[in-house]
Amino acid sequence: MEQQLNEEHLQIHRKIHAFTQSNLTSSAQGLDRQRVMHRDLLPAMASTGLLAISIPPQYGGAGGDAISLALAAEELEEFDTAPRVVLTAHTAMCGLSVLRWGNEAQKE
Repeated sequence: MEQQLNEEHLQIHRKIHAFTQSNLTSSAQGLDRQRVMHRDLLPAMASTGLLAISIPPQYGGAGGDAISLALAAEELEEFDTAPRVVLTAHTAMCGLSVLRWGNEAQKE
């Protein structure tokens, strides 16, 4: 089954691609060799909405769906594994787990 991206997904993809172009392309290989991630990358990911891409807006997220998260992960992985791991661990493993199984106080 082939999935067609809607306009929202295409906009998200363009936004993330622009982010990776301006934040990852020049330093990814050197940082991988050193086994470090640039410290400024997390605040940049957060300000772009990446770290809460599939969390509803009422909880401070960007409100994207699973496809949005997959597009973000794919785009980040193309340039550097470390930020993709941060994205998927933070959003998918932690944020979405709290969203699904947490009580309202935990979600807030």
